[in-house]
Amino acid sequence: MGGSGKTTLAANTYNNDDVKKHFDCCAWITISQAYELEDVLRSLIKEFHESRKETNPADLNSMNYRLLVKTLVNYLEEKRYLLVLDDVWDTNLLDEIKVSLRDSCFGSRIILTTRKEDDVACHQMGGKHHIHKMELLLTEEAWELFCKKAFSSSPNGSCPPELKSFAQELVGKCDGLPLAITTLGSLMYSKNMSEWNEIYNILN
Repeated sequence: MGGSGKTTLAANTYNNDDVKKHFDCCAWITISQAYELEDVLRSLIKEFHESRKETNPADLNSMNYRLLVKTLVNYLEEKRYLLVLDDVWDTNLLDEIKVSLRDSCFGSRIILTTRKEDDVACHQMGGKHHIHKMELLLTEEAWELFCKKAFSSSPNGSCPPELKSFAQELVGKCDGLPLAITTLGSLMYSKNMSEWNEIYNILN
């Protein structure tokens, strides 16, 4: 489901220094539903180079598909890499780029986020794979997240007693979806009671 925290979880892993120290280079590519294959390959090459503070190949923009694949294969040879492919919608892209992503060092990792569990998440790119299913937040977790956003200026970030039952009903409408809760909490920040009522009616 969109907004369940897939990208946030991947980013927390990708940006963790203890994780990155195990890899020679890394790249983060957001795919989405519309993409150009050659642009994805160019972005991969750029990201891998930049992660090592290296200069990109001078003729990168003029390379065709075959040259891009060759450049990527040569670059990743004997390197252990970490790659995040965020928001993948179909398996065609995975089939087209996996030839470029050989694991000659044994230990490279690909993290893929998708809403498509039945095909994309299960797609084999070589080697073992594990699917982590995102769970929606429990009631207590949802309330805690909402309060952090809506009442960050209050003492201890707590909800004023006169708003509690009202706020809990609003949070319940989010069904445990982190993005919805965060957005709602930010929206309710520093609002007065009449504004709360107005937003409540809009949500209904």
